[in-house]
Amino acid sequence: MLPLWCSCESGDDVIDIFTGTTWKMSVIYPEGHISTPVDFWNGDQEAYEKSSALVKDGANFNIVFQGGTLKTGQMGGTFQGRAITATVEGYWEADGDSRSLQFSNVHWNGTESDVLARAFMAGISANVYKYSGDSGNLFLHYKDGQLLRVIALYPKR
Repeated sequence: MLPLWCSCESGDDVIDIFTGTTWKMSVIYPEGHISTPVDFWNGDQEAYEKSSALVKDGANFNIVFQGGTLKTGQMGGTFQGRAITATVEGYWEADGDSRSLQFSNVHWNGTESDVLARAFMAGISANVYKYSGDSGNLFLHYKDGQLLRVIALYPKR
């Protein structure tokens, strides 16, 4: 019985990490380069400042996960969120041992004109393949074409 107990302790408590929190995006960065956010604005300072103000608004760039243990033994459930005006809903499934994460049936209602909001939408809609972090900081890793990017999230207070 002890080896089974030890192997369970090696994985993440996925439900504790994902659920019970409204997650708020802080930045999107290239995987492995947390100190270098992606320049979606191509140097346009005015557009960057507009996006930055929108990120600071507590109502924007949020995601909430709900769920529990699935029939597969994995953890998962539904999620919903919001960029600025567009809202999203879908399903998630995660494995605490491998830290794999998959989104499915992702559906956005609405569109966005802000470039960062569109990038957030693409990230949530794209090929999310793993997560990292814990209940204090959550990082969603996704494939954007040939690029690997990360949406950094923190608990909304």
